[in-house]
Amino acid sequence: MQRTKKVLKSGAFNDDLVWADAIMTGSPVSIGLPSAELKKFIDSSVSVRNRLENKVATLSAPRTLQETRRPRYATLTSSFMHGMVVCGDPISSGGHYGADETGP
Repeated sequence: MQRTKKVLKSGAFNDDLVWADAIMTGSPVSIGLPSAELKKFIDSSVSVRNRLENKVATLSAPRTLQETRRPRYATLTSSFMHGMVVCGDPISSGGHYGADETGP
């Protein structure tokens, strides 16, 4: 079963993180950093840190923009802190950041 939640619109909560097998985070770029809303959501996830280990983490951001590197690193760092699994793309695909989605 798939469930999609947007932090601002449908109110994603820590219970949703615990429920999920895989978690995709994404954000518009705000001054070269993730949005304040995503940062606040990531900060609140500390309360379920011990319950996210070994879940798959993935990112959503355009690959072509230089300014998206910092938001990617911020979400990757939080995934590592939780003990989540982040896999890089195959070399043949040209990616390095793991599974990616670039649509709305």
